[in-house]
Amino acid sequence: MINKDNTSSITPASTAMGILMDSELMLLEAVQGKRVLRSLLLPADVSEPGGLLESLWDAGLHSAWVMPATTLSRTATCSWLEQASNRWVVRVHPDPQEPTRPIRALLWPRERNQGEARRLALAFPEYAGWGWGLTDARSLLATVSYLEQVLTRSVTDSPDLLAHELLNDLTHDAAVSPLRSAPVDPYALSGSGATPVPSGSARAMWCGCAPSRSRNSANGMCISTFTSPGTCRRR
Repeated sequence: MINKDNTSSITPASTAMGILMDSELMLLEAVQGKRVLRSLLLPADVSEPGGLLESLWDAGLHSAWVMPATTLSRTATCSWLEQASNRWVVRVHPDPQEPTRPIRALLWPRERNQGEARRLALAFPEYAGWGWGLTDARSLLATVSYLEQVLTRSVTDSPDLLAHELLNDLTHDAAVSPLRSAPVDPYALSGSGATPVPSGSARAMWCGCAPSRSRNSANGMCISTFTSPGTCRRR
């Protein structure tokens, strides 16, 4: 069951995300280790974004998704969000196909408590290109929370940018941790009774060719040589 509260009773909690509808906010928060859905009434007047942003911020949200087909989703523009720039830092990512429409906005108060690092991501999936056919807030909330758990990152941006970020992370991980062979001294194995294998003899190891030894008359050193792959008698 969803608890409905008035915006005047909003108190910061461990809320992770919320879904914005025309008149209310459905949010997901943790209560005693369990996830609980809660519904809050939104300000009646959203002609300017300041009051709406304050409500979302006071609710402790890190991300809020605007439900597609709602009045806010259809009427919000980049310039409308930027009206709050006198009290909020506003970073808008517009839709490349329709630059007046926002895909995502990153916002935080210009004056906030020292040490407060939280930022609010306001997402507009109707213009982000996700292509979801979701008709209710619960389905959208379930979809978003599942994706964030699986991908271990915020998915408030467009799928194209998200895919680019994931690819960059995979490329970076591959670059900093390449596959390397273990640094083993082959001659350290001679004490076990096995024939020491010098560097560069990998092919001899694969085909099983036994090394032959010859003595260098100049310095008295014993040199191991291997049958070349083309003359290997075991093939």
